[in-house]
Amino acid sequence: MQFEHVPELRFLYYNQKEYTDAKWRSVQSHSVPTLSLERLRVLVSAKTKKLRDYQICDFYWLLLVVDSMDPAQDQDLQWPAGESLEKSPFERILLYRPQFGQVVQVPQ
Repeated sequence: MQFEHVPELRFLYYNQKEYTDAKWRSVQSHSVPTLSLERLRVLVSAKTKKLRDYQICDFYWLLLVVDSMDPAQDQDLQWPAGESLEKSPFERILLYRPQFGQVVQVPQ
């Protein structure tokens, strides 16, 4: 690649039209952190402790909503290969990002 010597460069846009005042311009970029498995384990553990206060059901599902509009929550929901959570009382654990319509089922 032509710009390997510039690790800060994440994206380059080339416009074929030539402008008389052409200049390089830097723009702000935003990188999204990867999914925090440790934080997810803490959340599942906390919800598991609250199960005794829930109405008795045959099956429990846990839906965790990730609000991408909140920078503290915004993260990439790609599940890491080979990773899983410990078995929990929840039949399914789902991560949901409503802004992107993305749903990820957590393996356990």
